[in-house]
Amino acid sequence: MRSSRQAWWRRHRSDPAESRVEADRTGSDKAGVTAEEVEELRNEIAELRHEADELRQRLKESEVRLGTVEDDSDDRGRTVDTLLEWCQEQEAVLAKHRDVVAAMGAAARLLETDLFAGEQVMDPLPPPPPPPSSP
Repeated sequence: MRSSRQAWWRRHRSDPAESRVEADRTGSDKAGVTAEEVEELRNEIAELRHEADELRQRLKESEVRLGTVEDDSDDRGRTVDTLLEWCQEQEAVLAKHRDVVAAMGAAARLLETDLFAGEQVMDPLPPPPPPPSSP
């Protein structure tokens, strides 16, 4: 579109030689040229309107795509927040398990040390009770 406007401008810009020729034309020639220029301007206006309609349509499509992207980013943001919260909960659970495992390991080492040192900290287990007699 831009090239057709530029071509029209080149044809109609004022040139001293053209101005003199234009001044020599008769009134009927001027009316004919004016009608041609008016027709060219009408065509140019129609082209510009068509371009404006296309741009409006592209703008609407872009707005729809932008809305979709915005919705997707909101959904992803909520998902990321949920995953972050879940990870923090898992970290707290793992920290508790780590503390329990560390305590169990310390207890096992104490028992091992005491048992191998010859000290029995625990009383031996009593023998299992005899099975009940059948009548």
